[in-house]
Amino acid sequence: MDNQNQQNLNTPPQPPVNPISPTSKKFNNKTIIVLIVIVLTATAVGFLIFKKPTLVSTNTPVNSNYDKTSLSWAYVYGPENGKVKVYLYAPDQSSTINQNPWGFAFEGDTIISGHYKLIMDPSTEEDGLGGGWSSAQVDLGELQFNPKRPLTDGKLHSLQLDQNGYQDSLAFYQYGSSNTDVIYIYRYLSDKFSQVHFVAKNGKVENFTETGLGGELQSNPDGTFTSEWYDNSKGYVTTKWSYNSSDNNLHEIKTAVSTNSSQSASVSSNQKTGCSLLPYIGTTTLSQLPYYSPSYDGVDEDLRGGMICNFAINSKLLVFTFHFLGQPDNTFGNIQITQGDSTKIIQTITNYTDPNALAPAKSSSVLKPVDVNFDGYLDLPVLNNCGATGNCSYDFYLYDPTTNQFLKNSFLTNLGGFKPDQIDSVKKQITASWNSSVADWQQATYQYQGGQYVLIKKVMSSWDRDKNMVTVETYELHDGKMELTNSTTTPE
Repeated sequence: MDNQNQQNLNTPPQPPVNPISPTSKKFNNKTIIVLIVIVLTATAVGFLIFKKPTLVSTNTPVNSNYDKTSLSWAYVYGPENGKVKVYLYAPDQSSTINQNPWGFAFEGDTIISGHYKLIMDPSTEEDGLGGGWSSAQVDLGELQFNPKRPLTDGKLHSLQLDQNGYQDSLAFYQYGSSNTDVIYIYRYLSDKFSQVHFVAKNGKVENFTETGLGGELQSNPDGTFTSEWYDNSKGYVTTKWSYNSSDNNLHEIKTAVSTNSSQSASVSSNQKTGCSLLPYIGTTTLSQLPYYSPSYDGVDEDLRGGMICNFAINSKLLVFTFHFLGQPDNTFGNIQITQGDSTKIIQTITNYTDPNALAPAKSSSVLKPVDVNFDGYLDLPVLNNCGATGNCSYDFYLYDPTTNQFLKNSFLTNLGGFKPDQIDSVKKQITASWNSSVADWQQATYQYQGGQYVLIKKVMSSWDRDKNMVTVETYELHDGKMELTNSTTTPE
């Protein structure tokens, strides 16, 4: 007996199956449906596996791990690859509070330093087709930044060097000297960062070039670039540069020296006239201070971060910056003075400003320069006290053009009641006034002549409360003496 017959004998007989029974038909329909689903699924999976994927870009920026840890970032742009973030990052970044003022930082400024790199993160690509950026990095070495200084604050700047190309270069600035900052530039080429050098006409090659303090490398309509800085012995040094894509360098076209800046007016583009409070970066609230007293109007001003005031003293001079140093007790301390874009302190004025002594006046009223000696240069009235009746007093510092210093004037400081808005520039007169009540007051007018202030008129009002009468007397200067020229008495 063969094997097949033996197997049939060992297999129990099965009942016959009716191929057209309802049960059999239902089973077959389910089977067919399942098979169809399996086939369709397999086809879809095979399509996804073997079809080359199409990379689709998104306009939504992708967050990078460097977004929170880097000092700053900027975009680099490409032809079909949109734009991508490049980070200024240092794993050892640290910050210190400057204690001794110098060219790079005022007292109390935060200096940030570390060993920095430029790092491109291709995952942050936007608006492109995908896959066109590398994880390029370049070591920049040890750098330091001051967040309060223009340009050397640690921010990256996007540049387009090649006018036929794209905005694919990055620049950052470092402190150079009391007169200069310096700029470093890197261009993204062939999947890596390459440094752009500055080539002088004599063939000298530098990794950087000087710019004026707070002055950027300027892009010109003709595709060239201009840098300018101030040389103490020569004046303003202005250099025009042209980018050469063949060697990836900026080449000097010409350099000129002038006594006048080609980029800056009396007020630098980085400086706005007026005063503004600087932010306080501590955690102690004003109400936690030992001698805290609510403001007169309920609006407290935090002076602990200090205040910066920029004013043009004369149209022929660079703008002056007056830095009121904030103190932990919410007062202003000494005033550090710089000029132009330089951070070199040319003078420090001893000062103490208590906001409680100024109420209801605010910090914006502390300094409003005026020409009090009518020589064409504005002088400094520094508000030091204001009473509830409106009597205010100032410390006056007159500008001396021969020394470029502000010298304290004892007469005006001790005058009392003299306000900066009480000046008659046409007559060269100033007026001081003060009062103890609505009917008790004095007003004095001084004529400026021969470098001195001469009292020429005085009006006095006194209130006799017993008789409820007010007497107003007027005195005027005649032949070198003050004489009574008018007197009236009227009921209060």
